[in-house]
Amino acid sequence: WYDSPLYYDMVYADYTKKETRFIEGIMRRHGPELVGPMRVLEPGCGSGRLLESLAARGHVVHGFDLNRHQLAFAKARLRARGLQGRVWRARLQDFTVPRGARYDVAHCFVSTFKYVDTEAGAVRALRRISAALRPGGLFLLGLHLADYRESRSDHERWVGQIGRAHV
Repeated sequence: WYDSPLYYDMVYADYTKKETRFIEGIMRRHGPELVGPMRVLEPGCGSGRLLESLAARGHVVHGFDLNRHQLAFAKARLRARGLQGRVWRARLQDFTVPRGARYDVAHCFVSTFKYVDTEAGAVRALRRISAALRPGGLFLLGLHLADYRESRSDHERWVGQIGRAHV
């Protein structure tokens, strides 16, 4: 799934505009006063669909992910549109940001945070994200709550299509 960024994008494409508007709306209402473009960090940026969307709207975007296929796709999509953005490989628990970088907002949607599988790792990730935000900056976190003690399988189902490719 994560090694096939195009298929991944097919499933989440309908959310991109809504999530972009959500981030911008939350920042207008609750974020720090901005001078110039919004500076955005996306931990677990995946295929870069939100990096692309936010960069196209004039924001400064940085993102990281652990999956090499997703990162290559994210870099290529920014390059193909002539958009600026920094993308690098890292884990939530131990990432670093470019020297001196401070962000107005960090966002981590699509339950990416669930892959941090220990409490100590979650604390490290949250502290790193906090340190990367400028005073008053916001961290927007999406969670899919699951009871891992439950013995039966929990399945989600998605359907997507781009051109003749159907997943």
